[in-house]
Amino acid sequence: MKYSILFTAVILILTACQPAILPTNETPTTTPEIFIPVDKAISDYGIVLEGVHLSIADTTLSDQFPAGCTGMQPACVQAGDGSKILSVTFVPRDLPDGNMLAYKNLPAVNVVLEGDTSIPFSQSLYNNANHNLTVGFEVPASAKTFGLKWGDLVEIPLSVNTQ
Repeated sequence: MKYSILFTAVILILTACQPAILPTNETPTTTPEIFIPVDKAISDYGIVLEGVHLSIADTTLSDQFPAGCTGMQPACVQAGDGSKILSVTFVPRDLPDGNMLAYKNLPAVNVVLEGDTSIPFSQSLYNNANHNLTVGFEVPASAKTFGLKWGDLVEIPLSVNTQ
C-alpha cells in the first residue's frame, strides 16, 4: 500500500509538471511558394569575366562560324574536312550600361569531348549591339558529347543544337 501511494504521488507530480497546451486562435503564417518555369530559370555555373556574370544562351554544332553564317571569309569561317565548329554564345547578365564585355581577356576556355580530349577555342566574335560573346571550337565531326571548361571551374555539360 505504501508503494501504491508513492506511485500515485509520483504520477500526480509528473502530470502537474507537464506544460499546459492552450488552444490558440492565431492562424499560422504561410510562406508563399514561387514557381519559376524551367525555360525562364537561369543556370548559374559561375562563369564570370572580369566581374560580369555570363549565361550560356546557345550552343550550336555546324559547318561554319558563327553558326548560320552564309558569307565568305573573314566574316564566316568554314570547318575543315572531317570537322565541325561548336559555337557557344554567352549573354552578360549584369554588364553595367554603357560598358563593353572584356572579351579580349578570356581565361582558358576549352571544350571537352568524350575521352577527355580538350580543345581550346579557335574563334571568337563579340557583338557590340547586344554584348553577346560567341566562341568557336573546331571539333571532330564524329564528336557527340561536349563539356565546357571555363578557367578553373568544373566542366559544364553542354546541350547542343545542330545545323
